[in-house]
Amino acid sequence: MPSLRITHSVLPLLCVAALASACGVDEDPLGEVDDETGTGEDEATDEADESGDSESEDQIACEETIQELESLDTPSSAGFTAGDVLDPIAGEFITTLNWMAQEGDVKVDVKPVAAQVELDLTLADIGGALRFIESTPNEAAVAQGLEDELDCRSRFELEVSVKLASDDGTLKEDLPVVLSAELEDDALGVATVHHVIDMDSIEGTLEISEVDPADPDELSVILDASFSVDPDTNMPDSQGSLGGWAEYREGEGEDEVVTRGEFIIATW
Repeated sequence: MPSLRITHSVLPLLCVAALASACGVDEDPLGEVDDETGTGEDEATDEADESGDSESEDQIACEETIQELESLDTPSSAGFTAGDVLDPIAGEFITTLNWMAQEGDVKVDVKPVAAQVELDLTLADIGGALRFIESTPNEAAVAQGLEDELDCRSRFELEVSVKLASDDGTLKEDLPVVLSAELEDDALGVATVHHVIDMDSIEGTLEISEVDPADPDELSVILDASFSVDPDTNMPDSQGSLGGWAEYREGEGEDEVVTRGEFIIATW
């Protein structure tokens, strides 16, 4: 199975001065570089390179190996399959969508028809990419005994769809999303979705008609959802929200002040 190894670390950038001969012809013969002896700059560069390599080798980080899974039944290196994540929670959920009163620092008005409406939510496989990402402390962390300083979380990522249809017509969406489930104590955790909604592509009547404070420089609407199996009923369950944030900027350059406020539109 193909895999790709990625190390999350920041490597130092080394600035190397260009030789005078590379910038043009120097008429002063004292400025010429002896190819055999050099000028000492190469030695300094070599020392800097060695120092940079040493520093990067000593930097602790989580190293991630991405395993592409051919199907829902393909075992991952952890033993679980993507089907173990999706199969118990896939399907249709009938629940209540609660339009929320706006009481936060940022208020948005979507003019809902009623405070509560029925929501038909469906989580489904669409034959999208399936991945298992194994995250472990790198060699530097192990060598220094600093594994516990890192929060390395192995996880599944499945490209699936979430359909949302409210009986007031506000939502009629079929969204391609990434379903993520982390491994917790060698067991699968709750599957979650965090998806930024393109308001220009909304199929239902959902529209933000007013924002207070007005005229944000940026506005983002986000779907957050969790999917799990109720331990009491052994039935799939979902909870979630439509919310987001608005960002405001004042001033320019060093005097610019950026503030951000969050809001919740609806929950289920």
